Amino acid sequence: MTREAPELDGPDVDDDPKLDELFVHALTMAEAARRGDGTAWMQARAATRRCDDLAYLTSMLLGQLVENDAVRRGVHPADEWTRLRRAGIENFG
Repeated sequence: MTREAPELDGPDVDDDPKLDELFVHALTMAEAARRGDGTAWMQARAATRRCDDLAYLTSMLLGQLVENDAVRRGVHPADEWTRLRRAGIENFG
């Protein structure tokens, strides 16, 4: 028996006219984090006063990337989420 996670209602970023702006902030933060540039990450984060919306959008983007990668590799997304939880952060990416 497989239990599915309940649908959660986060900020309504899908209907947000400034979604493109949030997307750019999310990408800038991700790029800075991968480079290890904490200053650029903080600058991108501080450039928006919508930190909750930005966090939600970032989570949506991560989820999309995880599931797309799983499908591309022929793995069911639910199995990939389980694998990632078991493997931990040390084995991510």
